[in-house]
Amino acid sequence: VDRWSRDPSIKKIILFGSVARGNIHRGSDLDLIIVQETDKKFLTRLEPFYRDARIAMDILVYTPDEFAAMVEGIFLKNALRDGVVIYEARLPGREGAGRLGRLLPSNGP
Repeated sequence: VDRWSRDPSIKKIILFGSVARGNIHRGSDLDLIIVQETDKKFLTRLEPFYRDARIAMDILVYTPDEFAAMVEGIFLKNALRDGVVIYEARLPGREGAGRLGRLLPSNGP
C-alpha cells in the first residue's frame, strides 16, 4: 500500500471485508477498493496491483467517476459500512486527509 500511495493517480484505498471487520481467520485475504484516475479498461487496470501483491488480495479499481456513481449501490454501501480508508490523497485545505480512519459518507462530518 505504501508504494501505491506514492502514485499520484491513486486517490483513495479502502480496506473492506472480513479483515476490516476484525474477523480474521486462516483463509482471510485483503479486500481492497482503489480509486484511481485512469483511462485504462477495468480489467487492464487491475494487472499492476495484482503483480505487486505479496499476499492474497481481492482488488477492485474504480475511477473517481465510477466510484461516485456506485456509492449508493448495494455493493459499495455494504463494503463501505465497515470499510476503513487506509490511504486518501491529500487535497489542498483538507488537513486530515491521508491518515487512517473510518470511511465517512461523502461530505460528511
